[in-house]
Amino acid sequence: MITKLLEEIENGKGWEDKIFNMGCEIASHIAEQVFTKLDEKLASQRNTKTLRLIDKRKKTLVTRFGSITINRNYYKDSESGNYCYLLDEKLGIEKHKNVSPGLTNLSTLLATLMPFRNVSFCLDSLLPKSSSLSHQYIHKALQKEATDASQRQEIQTKALFENGEIPKDLKQKQTEKLFVEADGVWINLQREEKKDAELKLGIAYEGLKQAAKGRNQTINKTIFSGFYSADDFWQGFLTRLNYKYKMDKINNFFLGGDGAGWVKTSIDYFKRPRFYLDKFHIIQALKRAFGFNLRKTGKAVSAIETSKFDEVLLLLEQEQKLNPKRKDEIKKVARYLTNNKDYLLKEKEIIGLGAAEGNIDKILANRFKKRGMSWTIDGAHNMAKMIEVRLSEPIDKLLYSYVPKLDEKFKKIVSEVKLKAKEDPGSWLKATIPAFDGPHASRPWVKTLKEIAYS
Repeated sequence: MITKLLEEIENGKGWEDKIFNMGCEIASHIAEQVFTKLDEKLASQRNTKTLRLIDKRKKTLVTRFGSITINRNYYKDSESGNYCYLLDEKLGIEKHKNVSPGLTNLSTLLATLMPFRNVSFCLDSLLPKSSSLSHQYIHKALQKEATDASQRQEIQTKALFENGEIPKDLKQKQTEKLFVEADGVWINLQREEKKDAELKLGIAYEGLKQAAKGRNQTINKTIFSGFYSADDFWQGFLTRLNYKYKMDKINNFFLGGDGAGWVKTSIDYFKRPRFYLDKFHIIQALKRAFGFNLRKTGKAVSAIETSKFDEVLLLLEQEQKLNPKRKDEIKKVARYLTNNKDYLLKEKEIIGLGAAEGNIDKILANRFKKRGMSWTIDGAHNMAKMIEVRLSEPIDKLLYSYVPKLDEKFKKIVSEVKLKAKEDPGSWLKATIPAFDGPHASRPWVKTLKEIAYS
């Protein structure tokens, strides 16, 4: 083989492709031999009383190193009556799929960075010709993987908020404080009733560290994104954080955002939170008010940081007189700051709040807004979920593996709730579930628990 290769590349052209293709051929041959041996081992270890061998059947599988053909055992389960391939189950190959999990994952993750057609082109350029995938396949694969991830998240959120269930074997982290921010990006829609919609993004991190001169980097960032109502967003994000952190051990929650109503809803979901209008949005608002005059903007920011809010209003009034044509814009900024007066950033330890806006551009806007793109709501939500998967830390893989059995456990908990609530429902609710009398009292999930307890 090497002699033949030497003859083919004597002219010095195309040697990389030829050696690469040879390596892929060798890898394909090795894979076929390994899988044959693995199938034989699985056959010898199976329960012969329940799994009866029917015959052997071939399957062509497209992998990152080309197409391979595997001849595997086909079984019938005498107890369930179902048929199966033990080798397929071991390798994670789904029924009626002829693309390996590794190649599928590679293509869907690349699709979070570039359009589907570009992914198909890149794979064609970088992998063997037999590993070619159409942009339609990549699109379909991403939708399925993202939908599965969303459904698992919904099950976990329901488990946590309806019956307080969370896996006991989680390796949760401990941290003294947690910064939580949220922001949104408006994207163009297609084939929907609305022309645009806001895609929400939440980020949580343990602090900032210097990445380079004049640039900070978040520590242990966690993200959550998608199309959600305010409550669904915060319940989903809080579930994600509960899977990663011992939330009851965190003493300081610093919440930040642009002051939008759905962002402020976060106050209801965290223990003794401190909410602040992040510095990015404060500065942006003041820049607009002062016509992007940096000296005036800096003076107003200094007044805010030293708790001299009256001085900020005075500076804005003076600017109105100097620039009557921009009076409406200046008044709008004054109202914005006044409405969020209680949330203006003052504490030095949280000057770093404001990471969400930069992450909006890096995480969402680059994929959703540029190149004149438009989306369906389901398509955009699924893409956001896949971006979330791509940027997750290894520990967050737990989020996509644990699926609680809700039905049986939910019935048991409902029975216990009814039994304990029979004697004195009102006082029991107040003592056992403080949320019923707190800021969550009007939330749908609280009302549902009330109905269960009182029925």
